Amino acid sequence: MNKLLLGLMMGVGMVGLGRGTAQAASSDTYKCTDSDGGYKFAALTTKGTVTVEVTGTGGGESSAPRPTTATDSCVGKKLKEYYCKTSTSKTISETLISCGYRQKCEYGACVDRN
Repeated sequence: MNKLLLGLMMGVGMVGLGRGTAQAASSDTYKCTDSDGGYKFAALTTKGTVTVEVTGTGGGESSAPRPTTATDSCVGKKLKEYYCKTSTSKTISETLISCGYRQKCEYGACVDRN
């Protein structure tokens, strides 16, 4: 039982808990992409998904890609926008944004009020 728990804890430490917080060996490479173009005004009107893909040995793990994703969402009346700081970011960044005048947050994007 203790070996199983230790193995699970080690696995969580390598990939993170849905936040892209990978702890990796120097042979790993990172590719961060944002389907709505990143953290800029035009991107706020489109729901996007950020993916951090890690490839490499990961300290002895398989060399298969290990992606971590986060999708834009609404938190109350604000937009939780996920984005990459750089195209090689190891983590997914996030910020809460108030939508513009005559807009509301709906399904992970700022949309015009009807």
